[in-house]
Amino acid sequence: IHNLLSYLSFLKILYMIFILIAIVILFALFLFLILSKFRTLKLEYKKLNERFEAIQDLSFTGYFDGNLNDDDIYWSVQLNKIFGLKPDTKINSKTKSFELIHPDDKEDYIKKLQETLKTGVPFEFDYRIITQDKNEIEFLRTNAKVIYDNNNNIIGLRGAVRNLTKKKKIIQELTKSLKQQESLLSNIDDLVFIMDERGYFREYFNHLKIKLFVPPDEFLDKHYTEFLPEFIIDKLTEVVNNINSSEDSGQFEYYIEQEGEIYFYNVRVSKYD
Repeated sequence: IHNLLSYLSFLKILYMIFILIAIVILFALFLFLILSKFRTLKLEYKKLNERFEAIQDLSFTGYFDGNLNDDDIYWSVQLNKIFGLKPDTKINSKTKSFELIHPDDKEDYIKKLQETLKTGVPFEFDYRIITQDKNEIEFLRTNAKVIYDNNNNIIGLRGAVRNLTKKKKIIQELTKSLKQQESLLSNIDDLVFIMDERGYFREYFNHLKIKLFVPPDEFLDKHYTEFLPEFIIDKLTEVVNNINSSEDSGQFEYYIEQEGEIYFYNVRVSKYD
């Protein structure tokens, strides 16, 4: 009997050891699965973050967001580039971000932002900054939308910032060029028509109010063969073909009867870039 009891005690101990080993193995397996899932999620997060940064970099756009109940703000790396900050600069508060706006625009920016947070109307604002690296004035645009909770209460804001400096400079140059052209054309006593490479009339300048053969709505954005008399079409086609093949300019003359009177015209055609 004593030997039997000892044997049963041994089996009991062996059974407990087996159970403990099984528990350890199961726990280790569970821990391995959890760590594997964590590594997978970490890699996915890294890929998403890299794509997010790449999208911002390629589109020259920076991202930010923040809650109403504190001064904290998420500030993307691309925003550091836009504002001329060092890549490792940490902008972690709304107060710091406001300090980067041009002093003459900051008050209007904050006021507009407060209206958005109050009404929920999407935010759009163009403003200036002084870049931290070059100390130059540049033009930015911020677009933002409010964040709602499950009860439809406004709890924060998320938005994007783009640099408009190059676009504004191009617009300024084009405006300047157009004004110069208009000034030049205003000193020419002739009628001037702009025809594109396909033969469609796009613009005209008639500052002396010379009577036109047809009203503007009958020739603008129309091909010259749609409204000109056939004898003028033939002459114009010949000159245009010569210009396209070898010459920089050409001319022809014609006359036409208008309201019982004969008018003589000289047409000069040249390339326009």
